Amino acid sequence: MGLPRQWLPAVPTQFADEAGLVEVDQAITAFDSPQAARALVTRTVDIWRRCGAGTLTLSYDGGRTLKSRLMAVPSVVDGIDITRDAPGSGTGFITHRAIVAVDNMVVDLRVSDTSEDGSKTLQLAKTIANRNAL
Repeated sequence: MGLPRQWLPAVPTQFADEAGLVEVDQAITAFDSPQAARALVTRTVDIWRRCGAGTLTLSYDGGRTLKSRLMAVPSVVDGIDITRDAPGSGTGFITHRAIVAVDNMVVDLRVSDTSEDGSKTLQLAKTIANRNAL
């Protein structure tokens, strides 16, 4: 059961490059207060901490393993909480996450690519968070 068509985003998921090797998802949400925004960030990072240094196994059909992901321990860089997950074996997409509360807004960012370097995710989160339009 999916969302009604009118609730779906007007812009479909798009890759940031022609080859489809970089995918960027962002969410910017306004809350009633800065405290409510910080509470969401705190809850999200708490989940990241519980999963940090662990393995997430995705399975289906009675426990058959689809894939596993190695979860990193989150950290804070320049006031922005960041983490990442990588394939449990072999090569594949690495997902970098960043989340930050700015006043009553939350910026939540996910960048998936094949790079070990998460600095692009951090820089993009800073850029979005520091926009005057927020």
